[in-house]
Amino acid sequence: MIDIHTHILPCLDDGAQSLEEALKMAEYAASEGIYGMVATPHARTSRYRSGPGQVREAVAAFNKALADSRIPLTVYSGQEIRVNQPADVLDDLNGGQLLTLHDSNYLLIELQPKFDLEATQELVHELKLLELQPIIAHPERNPSIVANLELAAALERSGALLQINAPSVLGRNGYRARRTAIQLCRRQLIHFIASDCHDHHVRMPGLTETYWILGKLFGTEQVDWWIRNARCVVENMPLERQQPLPGKRRWYGFHR
Repeated sequence: MIDIHTHILPCLDDGAQSLEEALKMAEYAASEGIYGMVATPHARTSRYRSGPGQVREAVAAFNKALADSRIPLTVYSGQEIRVNQPADVLDDLNGGQLLTLHDSNYLLIELQPKFDLEATQELVHELKLLELQPIIAHPERNPSIVANLELAAALERSGALLQINAPSVLGRNGYRARRTAIQLCRRQLIHFIASDCHDHHVRMPGLTETYWILGKLFGTEQVDWWIRNARCVVENMPLERQQPLPGKRRWYGFHR
């Protein structure tokens, strides 16, 4: 398995805070059958601004530490890019200040809690014109999408891909996040499952239990599709999109 959203690089953001902790995270991930992880430290936030060069250096150093520790895992470079003003993302991309996932055409972006749908759709459109494929991180944790799943459907229609966090399926991010994650999966709006791991105690790496639960709910073929999609990212291959399903209509009766 490949995990496309992780905060495993030590001391770059709110993820692993030491090399020892990062190695423990890697060891746990490898024990679950994960052989590749995309490191996605936060970018374009007020607190974390690791540049491409710093991320690449950290990835190279960490892969050496993994090899020295004989942990069968490869880490790839990337970023989780905060979208504050959508137009600024394009400026930073053109200025070489942002990383795609493993130098592919895939780009991981994080939306503000209250985001402008029209501006975000325009950003998706502009990224597609640049032959980049945006992936929206953890929509099930975004308050606007939790309140209105049609926002996620609109983003998907505009060309974005969506990634939910494994802990949300397990209920570790609360009932609403779990319900939203399952609903989005049921409507075939989710293209990736990732851990968004930050440590080895609470926000741990791992996908096995989540895939097992999703397999029970949606079948093993669907799980295989998610696993294959993650591999498409690091291989920079296009993925086969599914046809989203409409939400259930609510009918309200009138009492005389």
